[in-house]
Amino acid sequence: MLKVTKSGSWQLYWGYMPLPANAEVLGIVQRETLETGALIRLGTGIYVQGNAGAIRTLPQREVDEALDRSAAAAALGSSTSDAKAEAARANGKKRGRTRTLQQIRQRGCPTNHC
Repeated sequence: MLKVTKSGSWQLYWGYMPLPANAEVLGIVQRETLETGALIRLGTGIYVQGNAGAIRTLPQREVDEALDRSAAAAALGSSTSDAKAEAARANGKKRGRTRTLQQIRQRGCPTNHC
């Protein structure tokens, strides 16, 4: 199953090369094998994965289904339960999440209060 993310830095995968003529970037695509690249729709309507200026064809039906799932998720928007929102507010009052001892040591703090 393909995973499509409409937001994100597709340029990380495509680079600074110009896109093919009449092509449009739709986001980022990830294959089942975890290969990731820019999701590009060519002028002919074919969906391809772009990496470093090279393109690979994608299963067209799977791309359509992934785009439909992405659109449905975007339409629903994010949802946060009341309990989760309250916990986030409480953490904010305490200056965020509690740091782990490893994070404290990485910052070079001599005490556990940094």
